Amino acid sequence: MNIKFGATKGMVVGKKDTKSADGKSTYYKLSIVIDGEAGMISCTEEVFNNADNMKEYNMFFVYNESYKSLSLKKIVPVDIGKVNSEPTRPAK
Repeated sequence: MNIKFGATKGMVVGKKDTKSADGKSTYYKLSIVIDGEAGMISCTEEVFNNADNMKEYNMFFVYNESYKSLSLKKIVPVDIGKVNSEPTRPAK
């Protein structure tokens, strides 16, 4: 059974992919900072490819009870949906 966790704001500060000993699999990890605490967490290839260093995201996690592991399943940039605060200029 998997347990999903809601969004938590955090920053990606590093990325690391590692090949398995037989070269058939690749494992993906992100270095993240949440509330001043840093650590590495496993993630999907899609999350890894969409993550940029030094960028804030809303992060969605899942806990796999079978493997007793927490992983990052989805990221959404924090700036999506923000209102542009720059004043608009009249068209000429």
